[in-house]
Amino acid sequence: MKKKYTIFAISMAVALVLGGEVQSINDSVEAQELQHTVKNVKQTEDFNPTKYANEIENFVKQQNPVSIKSLFSTIALKEKADFEKYGEANAAQVKMLWGSYVFFDFGFVKDSKIIEAIKNNPSVYAKFKKTVNINGTGAFLPGTGSPESISIKNNEDGSNIDSYAYYTPHNPDITKNADKTVVMHGGFRGGYEAGNDTPEIRTFYDKGYNILCVDNRATSLSGGDYVTFGQYESDDVQAWINHYLKDKPDQKIVLYGGSMGASTMMSVLAKNYSSNIKGIIENCGFANIRNELGYVYTMAAIGKNELKDLTGTDFAEDFSVTPMNLQKMMETINNYYIKPKANVDIDGNLPAQGITNAIMPKLFIHGESDLVVPFKDNGQYLATLGDTNNNYKFFVPKAGHGEAQTIDGNGYDKAISDYLNLIFK
Repeated sequence: MKKKYTIFAISMAVALVLGGEVQSINDSVEAQELQHTVKNVKQTEDFNPTKYANEIENFVKQQNPVSIKSLFSTIALKEKADFEKYGEANAAQVKMLWGSYVFFDFGFVKDSKIIEAIKNNPSVYAKFKKTVNINGTGAFLPGTGSPESISIKNNEDGSNIDSYAYYTPHNPDITKNADKTVVMHGGFRGGYEAGNDTPEIRTFYDKGYNILCVDNRATSLSGGDYVTFGQYESDDVQAWINHYLKDKPDQKIVLYGGSMGASTMMSVLAKNYSSNIKGIIENCGFANIRNELGYVYTMAAIGKNELKDLTGTDFAEDFSVTPMNLQKMMETINNYYIKPKANVDIDGNLPAQGITNAIMPKLFIHGESDLVVPFKDNGQYLATLGDTNNNYKFFVPKAGHGEAQTIDGNGYDKAISDYLNLIFK
């Protein structure tokens, strides 16, 4: 059963992405789209794909799912009715649009109905959090204040949103690093309202650093309608750094992020960042949004049997999720949802740009057995960019996603300490 939940979270994650490199599809996985039984169905209404994409979105948003299977059962009934409405000639596009919205809802939408269905089952949600490395403990580090908010311009749509952050002053018993702050950002669908006393964050607290945890937009307390995989989250981080430095202009800053948070922090460096930033620690982040989403899609196509067991839905037959449809599905989700709704440029390549352009030492952490963000195409690749003489690596062969500290705690702590001593010497 654990495998099914893992594949579901991995398959759907649009934080997501799975481990190792994207495998080639071997002969045992047939790249042939299965067809719904819609023969001889006559069209009763005109079909406009843009209008229909919005119809799908509105329909899903109206649902109040009690379980994954009930949600997908409702979706399947709606899709079947639409086959009869729009006819056999439009059946392929109907399926493609449904498939693309399922991925969009899970990956990008703030009030995701798929995430809601997962949360309604505590055991399923616990497995989901473990898979995507959401580590909230419910406890906060000593001295952590209530969440603070600032109003920032949301470059996604030009509006203003409230962005939240948690500040933890340095351990009062350790003063040597009182002039240094670690600015942190969490991973996909993670939020600090569930606590910040985790091994990952305590590493820095126990070394005497101040800590500023910037809350994820469209996930926790912060505003925003969509998760944007670092594109606009990086603006949130920049706004908080600028706000923080108004009162503490002499603070030296190091960026830290895990998973999508790492990609967010790398994206900060692709923009006009503060000179107070002296370094970055990126832990299992991805280099490019399109590649990440494509990998997720590929794993969903390969894991369709596990997805069917969990959702009651055949993703190939109902949503055209097959390996051969990778490019077509990516263009569909991008053209009908990601670009017009979330205003995200999945080809912007901001994380890789940030690593290439920023002149500072950088530490790359990655598990070589990562089943969420492929090691070879991300951590290993990113460490080859920019000034490689200033790129420091801590790669752990048997570690999965976000598990470098768990698998090799001593090595992890040494890599962090050595790097911090280097940039703050």
